[in-house]
Amino acid sequence: MKEGKALIYVIADTFWLNPSDLHHIYLNDKYVGSNREAHYCPIYADPGKVIIKSTAHNTDTLELNVDAGSYYVIVQKRISALSSAIGTKLEFKGKNLKQFDVPIYGKCVQVYSRGS
Repeated sequence: MKEGKALIYVIADTFWLNPSDLHHIYLNDKYVGSNREAHYCPIYADPGKVIIKSTAHNTDTLELNVDAGSYYVIVQKRISALSSAIGTKLEFKGKNLKQFDVPIYGKCVQVYSRGS
């Protein structure tokens, strides 16, 4: 954890028809990284209001108020399965979680934090 920063994990679930699709992640409209199914993008942010944006076949945004020294989990959920217009929806999972579930290849896997 970087001093004076919040850590945000953006995790892509694994229900994509094309697992090679990249999902671009932005923090306050600044590109900070990409991920694809079963991967995550860690983002360090200054405390206060932040806007996370995910773009692939669509764009979705999520606004959070973050605290220094805390970490946050956001999952990119697939919103369409049978259409060629597959998109994602950002879903806030929680703050400073000791354990959370992430869908990995059709199974819900428990992920444990290392603590702070």
